[in-house]
Amino acid sequence: MSRADDKWPAARLASLPGGGMRKHLWLAILLLGTHPAIAQTDLEAPSAANQCGRTHRAMLPIIAGTHRVADYPLIARRLEQQGRTWMRVLVDKNGIAREAIVIYTSGTKRLDEAAVDSIVGKWRWQPPPPECAESGVMLLVMQDFHIGEPGQFRDPDVLLVYLDSPLYPHDAREQKTGGTGDAIMRVSNTGETSEVQIAVSAQSAEMDAAMIEISKQMRVLPEPGKEPAERLERVTFRFIPHNNPETIAGLMGPAESAP
Repeated sequence: MSRADDKWPAARLASLPGGGMRKHLWLAILLLGTHPAIAQTDLEAPSAANQCGRTHRAMLPIIAGTHRVADYPLIARRLEQQGRTWMRVLVDKNGIAREAIVIYTSGTKRLDEAAVDSIVGKWRWQPPPPECAESGVMLLVMQDFHIGEPGQFRDPDVLLVYLDSPLYPHDAREQKTGGTGDAIMRVSNTGETSEVQIAVSAQSAEMDAAMIEISKQMRVLPEPGKEPAERLERVTFRFIPHNNPETIAGLMGPAESAP
């Protein structure tokens, strides 16, 4: 059965052991890591204690009207290139973005360049506290490039497993290899899963075994507006060989260049 076969409904992933989770309505894109994804309420004001955002994700109040979404490069739109660029942004004593370094590429150089260009010298925040004036503040910033409705550029049934997740296969983590595969499972009317089968291999016996083990521990929600019923669900697993950009490990990880 190929991944292109669209008769399998997209899974609504309710819960999964190990790693943080952030649900985007019923699309439920999961971001897994050894640390939970950092929520807005977990952000700290920059201070000497967190080295002005260098050891813990920090926040500054923004200057309204300065945080514009990046212009979509015309060529990238025509080629239907999409992605998400994560950057470490250095904010100076006046609250101006002085430098933006791509830590996780969108996968396309022109999109990454558009993201950086949209921020440096243009985005502004309230000035940092005096103790951070000399060094500046380091913030994590993301720009999305997608065609269609916001948040829809990813398939709704994709589960992302990052390198810093305890669910990442051991040998694959050591070798920093990634892969993508599909699993099909039977889901009860209460959301428990069983009879898991690999529909598309991740080209790694270890990753295929991980997909089966993760699937057995899931709970899956029904589609909105539908009564719970026993059914088959299909989920794509994407093993990503770098840290989750929403964890501190990802924030402090090495910068990546777009191809």
